[in-house]
Amino acid sequence: MRTKPKIASLRFTAGVDWGWAVSGQVDRLSQVIAEAAFDPAKWRNVCDEFARMSNAIGGLIVPVTTELRAARFPHSAELEGLLDLYQRDEWYRRDIRECGLPAVGKRGFMIDEDCIDYYAIDKSNYFQEFLKPVGMKWFAGLGFGDGPTFCVLSLQRPGSRDPFTAEEIAPLMRFRDQVNASISIARQFGFESVKAAASVLEHQGRAVIGLSAGGSVTFVSKSAETYCGDVFEVTGGVLIAKNVLQRQALDRLVHSLIRPTKLVDNLKPIPLSHENGKRALVAHGCRLPEAEIEIFQPAVAFLVLIDPEKPQNIPVELLIDYFGITRAEARLAISVLNGLTLVQHAAQGGISIATARNQLQSLQSKTGTHSKAEMVAFMSRVVTP
Repeated sequence: MRTKPKIASLRFTAGVDWGWAVSGQVDRLSQVIAEAAFDPAKWRNVCDEFARMSNAIGGLIVPVTTELRAARFPHSAELEGLLDLYQRDEWYRRDIRECGLPAVGKRGFMIDEDCIDYYAIDKSNYFQEFLKPVGMKWFAGLGFGDGPTFCVLSLQRPGSRDPFTAEEIAPLMRFRDQVNASISIARQFGFESVKAAASVLEHQGRAVIGLSAGGSVTFVSKSAETYCGDVFEVTGGVLIAKNVLQRQALDRLVHSLIRPTKLVDNLKPIPLSHENGKRALVAHGCRLPEAEIEIFQPAVAFLVLIDPEKPQNIPVELLIDYFGITRAEARLAISVLNGLTLVQHAAQGGISIATARNQLQSLQSKTGTHSKAEMVAFMSRVVTP
């Protein structure tokens, strides 16, 4: 006759009974939770401290929204392989632990027995094909946040240890209000950061659209709103190009921006055409710092729109310092970036066409580009914050 797996007795990390005798651990966890409100990198420390207090190998803060699980989220370094497999093989779309969410709604946390019958574990593909290869088996999940920030702090143990019990996890819920407060502050702080960044870009003549870790539109600047309905539309939080032929290109750009990759900086800008026949906008992608772990932030990336019909306020000093070019070359670069021809620039600056051509050749040489179009695309990416 099969027997139910041995259930752990009531205990604390390193064999100390609950009762919060190890005040140093309590203080350390409270400290990192407070720090995480203002420093997204600290959420990894939150995972580590919860893991220590529950005698787990590590922890992950897993968004409940399925789309957000494809983005990078805070996790202990020990669970890097688990997270890679979870996302690479799309186990997040087949996560049987979703069955335990009703328990989270009732008492704030769940354990394995809330998700699956213990006797079914050995037959479960989720356990045998996903967890077992990376040495994990037992689970406990603490629910935090609400709405778009609702997440589960997933604690992991290998099969060589005992399963989690409700008695050991319940005391951790004393930190729930503090974690929720930090999440709320982080999100509000994130909104202010997004607005500040968007304001800087707006002053440079750029329209801004903020994208969440799941690719949803969470912020549209005032100047970007003027293009809504003509160049793009937002339906159910999804950004859609009005030009049917450009929709796939926009989808690819958004997809690349919300996926943590070192290749993001090399993404090429794409055109977004007006329905009224005006010159197409140029759309650039820009990831925000630490975006791979800012699941509580309202935006992890910007889509920056440049309208060639409107002059761009690009500081001359920025181009001089960044590219090591002369002031005259910087003025030409700004004219070209604003859509002026060499003839128009020469006329405005009171120089000959030959001088303008020489300056353009020098610009291409210093930027390592081989054509005017390539130079414009390269410099546009660089000067977009």
